[in-house]
Amino acid sequence: TYDYAIGISSQTGGCRDLAIPSPGNYIYVTDDSQVFRYNLGSAYNVNFQTSHSQTYSTGTNSVTGIDFNDDGTKFFLVRSNTNQIRVYTLSTAYDLSTASNTANYALTGMPTSNMSAIRFKDSGKKLFIITNDDVIYEWSMTTGYDVANSTFVGSVTMSLGDSTTNGFDIADDGQYFYSVDTNA
Repeated sequence: TYDYAIGISSQTGGCRDLAIPSPGNYIYVTDDSQVFRYNLGSAYNVNFQTSHSQTYSTGTNSVTGIDFNDDGTKFFLVRSNTNQIRVYTLSTAYDLSTASNTANYALTGMPTSNMSAIRFKDSGKKLFIITNDDVIYEWSMTTGYDVANSTFVGSVTMSLGDSTTNGFDIADDGQYFYSVDTNA
């Protein structure tokens, strides 16, 4: 069961992924080509005074995944129809009105299409991307979030069910893996 849901149909027809970066004051939702920011009245609590506050057009389409760096000055997007990570810099942390696309990277070992979601762990020193056919890819970085200088670690095909995987997360201690699919 769930405690509360926020309606986003007035902004978008379909949600692709979401991110709630620390300290949990905002929730960011992607659709095919935009990022939406919602203010949370209480950290990590969508049930308390949630309101839409910003919309950012990414200048691209087929957006499927989003994640932020630790201080909110960058966010990263993946798209289902390319093999690139799009990097956006925010001159004011967490403020979409200050965002600009500053780099696009195709990494060694990266899938050529079908990317569903992106997650950074270990202060940005580990990068994971999952495809909608249940393959998870991993890269490591000496400097957190330095995607340009990442090293491909490997990939593994997961047995997650019959559906298309849309999103995932990994517990900070690496002990648990969570996924959501179209039939969840």
